[in-house]
Amino acid sequence: MALTTKQRKIGPNIVYRFAALIAEGQDVAVAAKAAGENDPEQLQSHPDFTGALIASLYHNLATRHAPKALKTLAGLLDSRDEKVQLQASKAIIGYALPDVKPGDGESDGDLESMPTSKLQALVGKLESELADRAKPVNASNGAPIDVKALDFMQ
Repeated sequence: MALTTKQRKIGPNIVYRFAALIAEGQDVAVAAKAAGENDPEQLQSHPDFTGALIASLYHNLATRHAPKALKTLAGLLDSRDEKVQLQASKAIIGYALPDVKPGDGESDGDLESMPTSKLQALVGKLESELADRAKPVNASNGAPIDVKALDFMQ
C-alpha cells in the first residue's frame, strides 16, 4: 500500500501516540488532536496504525488489566465455596505457569539407562526431523550448473 502525501508527513511517533490513546479509551478525534494531528482518518489509514494499536492493546492488557484480574482471582481463593477456590487456583496456576505439564522438567537421563521403547521413539522422531530437513537430490541451490566444468568427463 502506497503512502499518501499526507501520510508521508505523519511521523511514526504520532501514529503510535494516537494508537496508545485509543487503546486507553480516548475518543478518536480527541486522540488524534492529542497526538498532534487533526485528521483521524489519515492516522487510521496509516500502515503503521494497526500494528501500533495491537501493541498498545497488549501493553494495556499486561500492565493494567492482568494485575487487576489476578487480584480478583486471589480474592476468590478465600471464598467459602470450595469449587470457587479450586477454579480460582487453577486460573492463577494456569496464568503463572501456562505451558508447564507434569514431567516437563524431568530429564530422560543418559541413553544407556533409557528403555528400548523410548529409544526407538526418539530415533523415529529424529529420523522424521532429518527427513523433513533434507533436500531432494535433484534440487538446485539456485545457481546454474556450469557445463564447461563437466567437459573433462568426456
